[in-house]
Order: sequence, then structure tokens, then C-alpha cells
Amino acid sequence: MTLGYIINNYDLYNKLGEAYLFSRSFELAIAKYKKAVLLEPNDYKAYYNLGFTYNLLQDKTETFTYMEKAKELDSEDAETWLYKIIKVFGKTSLRKNLIKEGYVKR
Repeated sequence: MTLGYIINNYDLYNKLGEAYLFSRSFELAIAKYKKAVLLEPNDYKAYYNLGFTYNLLQDKTETFTYMEKAKELDSEDAETWLYKIIKVFGKTSLRKNLIKEGYVKR
């Protein structure tokens, strides 16, 4: 195994993100997940993990953005989380926030 392989390894960054997430170092987790997304932009797992982390931070817009991308890439888990997010934050307040941010039309 070469150093280049380790540095560019999608799974490694995703696992590092999980380790930071479990230690409640959310910003570090987000940074590792974003690196994973850069390495494998068509894999839903890092998008899902970003959405999950932003949900813990109660950032509705980012949660929706990343969960929607994970869903688009075929993640049933992300679709389930989108419905949970709507249930937790309320459809009306979530919709207003998404309209404000330009994700949903009026």
C-alpha cells in the first residue's frame, strides 16, 4: 500500500468522519466527509453522513441538501431521513427555510 493510496482513499475519509462524529467533533467529521465526496462524488454514503451530521447540528438547509443528494444517488436511508427531518422540524418551518434558501419554489 502506498501513501498516495491512503491519502486518496474514499473509505478512509468516510471512516475518519465517522470516528470524529462519534467523538462529537462535528466540524472535523464534516471536513472528512467532504473530502470523501470529492474523491467519490457518485457514492451516496458520504452525502448521507454529511446530512446526518448537519442534522445533529440542527442545520436544516445543509441536512436537506446532503440527504437529497444521497437520495438522488439511490439511498433509501436518506429518503427515510428526509421524512424524519420533516417530521422533527415540521413541514411548514422546513418548507419556509427551503424556500428562503432557494431549494423549493413557492
